[in-house]
Amino acid sequence: MIFHDGPRRRTTAWRITLFGALLAVACAAQASAQDQPGAVEPTPALARYIPRKDLVLLLEFEGLDAHKAAWERTAAYRILNDARLGPLLEDQITQALDRLLEMTDNASLGSGKKLVGLIKQGMTAGFALGIWGNADSGLHFVAILRKGDRPELRRFLTALEANGQEAAEAEKVEEKPDERVVHIFSDTYAWWCENGDFLCAERDQIQPLSDVIDGKTENALEHPTWLALLREKTEVEPLVRAFVDFEQMTRSTRKRPDPLFAGLVRVEEISGFQGDALVTRLRIVAPAPRRGIAAFFDQPAFNTGDLRQLAAGATNFTAISLDLTRTLEHVVEILRMIESKHEHMSAFEKAFHRRFGLDFRKGVLDHLGPRITLETQ
Repeated sequence: MIFHDGPRRRTTAWRITLFGALLAVACAAQASAQDQPGAVEPTPALARYIPRKDLVLLLEFEGLDAHKAAWERTAAYRILNDARLGPLLEDQITQALDRLLEMTDNASLGSGKKLVGLIKQGMTAGFALGIWGNADSGLHFVAILRKGDRPELRRFLTALEANGQEAAEAEKVEEKPDERVVHIFSDTYAWWCENGDFLCAERDQIQPLSDVIDGKTENALEHPTWLALLREKTEVEPLVRAFVDFEQMTRSTRKRPDPLFAGLVRVEEISGFQGDALVTRLRIVAPAPRRGIAAFFDQPAFNTGDLRQLAAGATNFTAISLDLTRTLEHVVEILRMIESKHEHMSAFEKAFHRRFGLDFRKGVLDHLGPRITLETQ
């Protein structure tokens, strides 16, 4: 299956993720609009803080400030910075966060306005997440916020740890031999700052991460998959790069892979700007014969030369190459894997045959597709 975004709007299958991203980008758009225009200096990659060895997941969002010109060309930027819509969205987000804090009895964490400020920081400056591990140590993580050494974030963390406790007992401060001031909270996690960037990780990973930062062990910038993403020639100006190594995840958890993800080796993503569009390119590495979710991607190939002419006035489109009969068979297989009542599909096909005298697969699905284009104006 090949998925192509329309020239003016990004679409996604994960509606919840899109909604959350929209709220965050709405906040960031307001912050970015208030910044003074000027040349953007290159910023060091946050992947330099993440270990190369046993890497399972790496995601880096470079930040909208690093792509100011490209971001301001998009229709999303124009919509979110509309004189009426932008402030309205930010106000609605602030109110929703205020209610959430009240409902969860976490008012001591601050106000919705302060949390919106933290969201803006992450979206405009950038952030990264790394997960690594092996069979002996299990999985570990580090989260990084660029330019996160800010008073409001420190106050938020102090309030988070002190919530329901005595403030004096909330946090411990450790002076490490390498002169890093590390803050310990919940006896499990730690945070500290490096050159103005904020890092949060598990307490027992302070020293391994310090070794990475000090160059004693290799960082993720040298990981072969990450190097391939950095060197990939594309017309997209990358904003997000990410990958998940499912084989390493299986090795680190000592568990049999979920049947839904059986056969998946790796998923890679590059998202960013192309003209005035927001584009996501997803690569799934899964050798044949594919099973589970990966089987959905065994579809007839096509390219842009196979696209039909768009209707006059169409501004957005999604083009898919989809063998509907094969896809239905995969759906039934997935339902069996999750022990759902897949017999409902069989009952539907029998009812369809009784009502119309047609085999649903051979009489209907075999005559549709595989090229399907959805257009909107």
